Formats: sequence, C-alpha cells, structure tokens
Amino acid sequence: MYRADRMDHTPSWLGALLAAALTVTLAGCGGTAPGAASSGTPTPDVAGASTAALTIFFAAPGQTPEVWLPCSARAGNLADCPFSAAVIAGLNHLTSIGFGGDATGCGEDYITGTQNGLNKAPQVLSAVADANGSVTVVIQRGPPPPNFTVTMTRESGHWVATDLASGTGPAASMFSAKPNC
Repeated sequence: MYRADRMDHTPSWLGALLAAALTVTLAGCGGTAPGAASSGTPTPDVAGASTAALTIFFAAPGQTPEVWLPCSARAGNLADCPFSAAVIAGLNHLTSIGFGGDATGCGEDYITGTQNGLNKAPQVLSAVADANGSVTVVIQRGPPPPNFTVTMTRESGHWVATDLASGTGPAASMFSAKPNC
C-alpha cells in the first residue's frame, strides 16, 4: 500500500543500479555519464610504460658484481630495443658521427652514460602521464651518470621510446644538435 506521507526521496537500490549501468554503458560507448568529466584521451598505463622503459637496460649475464648494459648490447643492434623508428635513426646517427668515441669528447655510451655499463640497476624515479597520452619516465642511472629521461608512447600496441634525454637542459635530448654526454 502506497502512502504519500511516507514518500522517501533517497534513491532506491534499483535506482542506484540503473545509474551505475548507465555510467558503464556510456563509458563503453565513449560517452560520459551525467556529471562526469571527459578527458578525451584515455589515461596511459604508467606502470606499463615504466616497465618498458627499464628494458632499455639489461643485466649482463655472469657478471659479479652485476653490470647493466644498453639493450643494443644484448643482440648487437637496436632492433630488439623498445625504440621508435626515429630513436633508432637518431642513435644510429650519433654512432655514425662518432658519438661515444674519445674524439668527440663523449667517450661513453649514450644510454648508460658510461664506458663499461652501470654498476647499479637502473631505477624509475618518476613516471608521469602527459596530456598527449605519452608517459615521461625518469630513470636513475647513477651515480655518477645523470638521470635518463625516456618519453614512452604507444605504437602498434607496444610502449616505445620516442625521445631519450641524458641530464637536463636544451642539449639533453638525443635529437639536440650536440646532445649531452
């Protein structure tokens, strides 16, 4: 029996269930529920990008103490590294102009910042999702090498580095006219 004097204005469990179903349905279709904000870009998988960024380095087998090398040293080329085509081309260019050789003043590998690898496992210091869907991952390589910043972007379902930067400042990016050592 219905009584008007006992009307309750709080949503029933059925109303709450319908509101939740509407939210899920709209989200699945790319819409937004009433009162919900739409970012337009899905939130990047920051943990996945960080994990992929760390694969730029690997522990050399059989080394005591452990030595960490760039991924290119594992197979002898950059093909198995999580790099975009532009980063591979940029690293190949640096090699072709003698970067990493004593003649250029940068007698160390660009990725590790050393001549003989890292003596400590690289660690993610921070990972921040950017508005464009990429993730900026800062990796501690030292001491002494400066921190290494890797911009990770999803390409064909995989996280790849689209920029590498050693240290800070205008010459940090590998795409600078004269990148930091």
